[in-house]
Amino acid sequence: MIKSFLRTASIVIIILFLSAPTKAQEFLISQAQITTCSGLLLDSGGPDDPYSDNESFTTTICPNVPGRAAILNWQVFDLSLDGQTSTTDRIELWDGSSTLSTYLGSYTGTELQSLTLSATIFNPTGCLTVRFTSNGSGTGNFTGVITCSGTAIPCDSIPTAINSTLLSATEVLCVGDTLFLDGSNSTPFDGTSLVEWRWITGNSTPLISTSAIDTLVITEPGLLGLQLQVVSSSGCSSLPTPVQYVLASGPVHFTGTTNPSAVCYPDAAELVGHATLLPFVHTYSAGGNYGSGSALPDQIAVPLRFTSIISWAEPGSSITSAADLGEICLEMEHSFMGDLIIELKCPNGTEVTLQTQGGGNTFLGDASDDLPNGIPGICWNYCFSASPEHGTWAECVASGVTPNTIPLNSTDAALSPGSYTPSESLNDLIGCPINGTWTLTFYDFWGGDDGSLCSWSLGLPVAYDSSFSAMTGTLDLQNSTLTHWTGTSVVSLPTDPTMASAHIATEGAYEHTFTVIDSYGCTFDTTVTVLGVSMPTVDAGSDITNCTGEAVLGGEVDFGTSDTCTYTLVLLRQTLNGGSGTPNVQVVILNDTTIYTTSTTLWRAFDLVLSDNSPLEITLLNSLSSNHRIQLFDANDDLVFDSGWGVASGILYSASASCTGVIPAFGNITWSPSIGLSDPGSASTTIVSPAAGWYTLTASYLNGCSISDSVSVTDLGGSAALVWNSTDSTLCADQSTSGTYAWYHDGSLFTTTTTPCLSSPPYGSWSLNAVLDGGCSYLSDTLLVCPVLEMEQIGTILQATELPGLYTWYYNDALIPDEEEASILISGPGEYTVTLAMPIGCVLVDTLVVIDPTGIEVQPGDHTLRIIPNPSTGIFHIRVKIGTGKDWTFKLTDLIGR
Repeated sequence: MIKSFLRTASIVIIILFLSAPTKAQEFLISQAQITTCSGLLLDSGGPDDPYSDNESFTTTICPNVPGRAAILNWQVFDLSLDGQTSTTDRIELWDGSSTLSTYLGSYTGTELQSLTLSATIFNPTGCLTVRFTSNGSGTGNFTGVITCSGTAIPCDSIPTAINSTLLSATEVLCVGDTLFLDGSNSTPFDGTSLVEWRWITGNSTPLISTSAIDTLVITEPGLLGLQLQVVSSSGCSSLPTPVQYVLASGPVHFTGTTNPSAVCYPDAAELVGHATLLPFVHTYSAGGNYGSGSALPDQIAVPLRFTSIISWAEPGSSITSAADLGEICLEMEHSFMGDLIIELKCPNGTEVTLQTQGGGNTFLGDASDDLPNGIPGICWNYCFSASPEHGTWAECVASGVTPNTIPLNSTDAALSPGSYTPSESLNDLIGCPINGTWTLTFYDFWGGDDGSLCSWSLGLPVAYDSSFSAMTGTLDLQNSTLTHWTGTSVVSLPTDPTMASAHIATEGAYEHTFTVIDSYGCTFDTTVTVLGVSMPTVDAGSDITNCTGEAVLGGEVDFGTSDTCTYTLVLLRQTLNGGSGTPNVQVVILNDTTIYTTSTTLWRAFDLVLSDNSPLEITLLNSLSSNHRIQLFDANDDLVFDSGWGVASGILYSASASCTGVIPAFGNITWSPSIGLSDPGSASTTIVSPAAGWYTLTASYLNGCSISDSVSVTDLGGSAALVWNSTDSTLCADQSTSGTYAWYHDGSLFTTTTTPCLSSPPYGSWSLNAVLDGGCSYLSDTLLVCPVLEMEQIGTILQATELPGLYTWYYNDALIPDEEEASILISGPGEYTVTLAMPIGCVLVDTLVVIDPTGIEVQPGDHTLRIIPNPSTGIFHIRVKIGTGKDWTFKLTDLIGR
């Protein structure tokens, strides 16, 4: 099968990947003439700021040594793409000392990022002329490292091309297919030859060939961006050709494929397969991890900058909200947080401060604090976001308002990993372009400590290119020729090839493979493992018939013997400074010797992974002072050896490891019911809240088999119902046996009696815990004892029983507003209802029908002033409704105006 592509010519750009000198003179693009072989060509904004709108500068760069050629390595090339395509910001280059020389091309965006240009063999001056032009919308940055060739002008023009016609519109390859490559149309300059063809796919290591004709085996699914770069015998490299996409079907996700992790043999494992073919969609993450970072040396007030150039976001896209930034994460360690100022600058120069010195001597990560040797500590991950879990770093130190630290030893603590609030709002970065140079800057303002940045990342948006999604293949999961299970003793379901049953006959690991073939004939599969395990043994113990108020469920579970298990060696110190010497403990496992020592902490633990029945020997190489001690715990966390404080050197312990009775990682123990048990996940547990009945102990393998055994618990206490008699005001338990009755009122012990009744107890919440003469314990449910609410008519007033709480009144089922006391004035004939909500939880209700309200005449409407009753016998009430803050006058006269 021959795959070929359109021919594309390249320009005179060579890729040398030269690194920047440590110390170099800086030249701005606005300088008309630059003569040097060691320097930096910067935009008009210098090293810290972008260039401006509407600029036009031309400079000529010439070597300061005759016979050499100027070389420009573009370490930063991020020009704005805003505005019309014909007028976007751009750099133009000429192979000579003026714009009348040979034109090398025009470049914008990030087209020259990390690439190198050199004066050619045709250019006796060795100079390069550079012209920069910006339009009126959008700015950016560029930095070129200026060096010179060591001898004569080295590089020539190499036209590079891939011979081809386009792949057909339906051409899709599979992983494992061979792609035939032909780069023979790439020609070197006269007097040289091509010695190397580099085929780049973007996803894996380039294929470097010494022949123009070669083959490439497709090893990865998805969209492959094929490019060709050639190298001549003079050591010159061409630019890669434009990307030619190659489609390789896949990948397939098998999410939804399920199987039991373990099956107790002999039994069957039920297998369910599912697959989803991912579409041909390019995903460009503008965020991501930006490398391994570097040391953060103890250099006071010297900025240390880390940059990342983003180019994959959609052109012109910008930060629209702080949430767009995702999490800004620093994987770092430093021994003094209060030293640091940390800033983040976006491509348009806007900065926010993430940390402003505060926090004092709190560590970041497990810092080494080892300046003489410069040994880095252990980096922890600290993030900043618009929706953080915690406050600022300074607020979360041990003395801060919201402490969030982890002790490292007796004197030092480190800020806990997590998501924190930046010192300045990330909203300040709204409007920043996503594409361009992002800069992370550290300043250290105190001496005496250091740190390191292991990595950093931005959680910026993701851009998608779905141009090829229509060519995505399909899966037919119901076609048995295209979908099936294979493996030992697998039987597929005839009506659904995604489902199968596999017989598990013995102990061991059984692998089963689910395979699908897509519409392009590409095959994908996933393999699952089912463990065949022996059925655990379970004994829930003997039935319990005592009545002590508490009982122990003494169950036993045995999952068999594990092949390996983990013991724990613990080295202890009573004090940090007491005693002398550092114990060296030699542990020998199957003749494999390891030395363990104490640390500056009070204790140190080491995991010892052992095989069952393997010999284990602990030897002390030097005597322990009274400040030191050694302990060994087995895989069940039981203490099997304790040296005591202070012991002579020699062999301390020698035995064979035992992995019997260890619960495997996929094993589980449960009691049911679990309520009232001290530890329902342990075979042996205590019933702390007595209740009679059946208790079932189950041992199971997660997603696998299980076995159970039950034990009967009788006479282990019981329940006692409480009964309230409002007629004689007595509260009694329904148990009449003599014993001790502890009465609880509103959750607190009220009194203890030897009889099951209380006379005239206070209202409220009552419960009972009784231990009868036979030893049985009884618990009652909670009973709310409430008074009776009664209402009566007294003349023109309705009076309810006076009790604490909030009263609510209703007249003919309509709420009477602003009445919260025990009495109200009658406003007319009808049905009155009062409700009382008491603080103790009681809600009381009473209803009364008023027939003759003593001559009250009900007037329609809601009146500001009401006289009750009306007409009256000379005794009446006046009610006035008026808003607060208003002036009013009330005047009362008799019939003749007095």
